Amino acid sequence: MFDRFTDRARRVMGLARQEANTLESSYIGSEHVFLGLIGEGGGVAASVLEGVGFCGDPTLDMVRVLAAKKAIPGAVTEGQLPFTPRAKKLLELASATAHDLGHNYIGTEHLLLGALGDAGGFARQALRDADPLNSVTVEQVRDSVLRRLGQKPAPRPALTATDYTALAIRTESPPAGAAKRFQDQRYVRLLHAGLGMATEVGEFLDPIKKWAFYGKEIDGVNLQEEIGDLCWYLAIGIDSINEILPADQRKNFGEILAQNIQKLQARFPDRFTEEHALNRDLDEERKILEG
Repeated sequence: MFDRFTDRARRVMGLARQEANTLESSYIGSEHVFLGLIGEGGGVAASVLEGVGFCGDPTLDMVRVLAAKKAIPGAVTEGQLPFTPRAKKLLELASATAHDLGHNYIGTEHLLLGALGDAGGFARQALRDADPLNSVTVEQVRDSVLRRLGQKPAPRPALTATDYTALAIRTESPPAGAAKRFQDQRYVRLLHAGLGMATEVGEFLDPIKKWAFYGKEIDGVNLQEEIGDLCWYLAIGIDSINEILPADQRKNFGEILAQNIQKLQARFPDRFTEEHALNRDLDEERKILEG
């Protein structure tokens, strides 16, 4: 097999051995080969990985940390290091891929496709850990390699609801520090007010929707009630904002209403016109808000 390796592919394997020695491994695993693909720097594989932001010393260091975590303890041996079953599978997949593409050589591109072809292999894990938001998928990297080789990527099967759910969960980004922030009751009150206002707006619009689209009579008394509930949440929101703001920036409900009227008077000195609405003096309005 190795007699069909290009010079760059041979260099990848040489770098894989160096990475194994650096990590004091007694074997060459798929993780070392993947490190070699990143470090080689000039082949198709390195170019594709660079195109998705998977390159440079920070990436190498991150992948080395991952490789060290999965290291199997053992005495470091002199001479030829054995390949792990995963590494052998990577090489077999690379050879098979080259054959399927009609190539009589094995290059870095085939090694990368072989690394990505192992569903439980190290390359896929590294891509996931480096990109927790899943903005770059294994399929995108594979398709990029194939396009570099002048091949048309195979059509992908339709995404099922189960697949979509799994991707959504993987790309979910829990807000950092949310639990700590929720311990501050000022922000809990602010969130309560915001959610309450959004809910009351929906309840205010619902009878209007039924009037507009289903011919229902509008219950004006109910709308007044919803506005009253909205005002309650506005009052809670104003008070919770004042808990967060410095003392010299706090305003009560009445002051905010007066400020809003002053802002509208500055925007529309005589009466509402489209010209005034389209040509607002935002700097002047900001001065009023900060006054």
